[in-house]
Amino acid sequence: MRPSIPKACLMTHRRFFVEQVDPAGKQALLTDQTAHHAKNVLRLKPGDSVEVLDGLGNGWSGVIDEMSEKGVRVRLMASLHPAAESFLEVTLGMALARGDRMDLVVRQATEIGVTRFMVFPATRSSYGLSTSQQGRRRDRWLKIAREAMCQCGRMFSPEVHVCGDFSGFLRQSGRLLNEESQVLRIFASENESRGNILSVWQACPIYRQVLAVVGPEGGWTAAEVEAFLSSGFQPVRLGPRILRFETAATVLLTSVQTLWGDFGQTV
Repeated sequence: MRPSIPKACLMTHRRFFVEQVDPAGKQALLTDQTAHHAKNVLRLKPGDSVEVLDGLGNGWSGVIDEMSEKGVRVRLMASLHPAAESFLEVTLGMALARGDRMDLVVRQATEIGVTRFMVFPATRSSYGLSTSQQGRRRDRWLKIAREAMCQCGRMFSPEVHVCGDFSGFLRQSGRLLNEESQVLRIFASENESRGNILSVWQACPIYRQVLAVVGPEGGWTAAEVEAFLSSGFQPVRLGPRILRFETAATVLLTSVQTLWGDFGQTV
């Protein structure tokens, strides 16, 4: 199923991701499918209030000034301030799975507070991507993440990185993470018998960066497990039942945000 386009997210605000923002000129332009959604689906009119986000942590409240063939022009009124970002930097590594399952995880993980996604083919992945497909799929996931960002009240859109293979994922993850602060590296393993994620938290209760990895439904090979362990990862078991890919990702991220992130905070 094709994902819906980045659009206003109607909870209490109409919020849009925009790439063309001119803070100095106090205006933003909604174009293409986003403008179509504002005009023809939401039926917004000049004078209606909206919010626009650039996905980089900047947001503005505004008023629609003009609608034309070029798009929907918004006059920026005031800056918004991030209020829904977790203090925990979470990177989710994902072995390639079926497209609709990957889409669902990107949407839900963005809502949970993921900072970046790193996608790679594992040995037992049933799906692969050619070089040309990698770019198209990355664009698709970025659109889904931006839509979810609008819906859930975030102002930072997660990064999306597509790695060519498992070894490339291990190398690139090391370059992307800030090694000056401690990084917790964990991977979900249904065969793990030494401990669960709670035991990891009891031994290491304070982290500001977490790299959490979920594998293919066929599981990790012995070589991949050994590579994880050699790279400083800890295996964690996600309960006594076998979970589907998208369920495992949601359970792992929710556990991480509860134990180390902002899910455990008092509102």
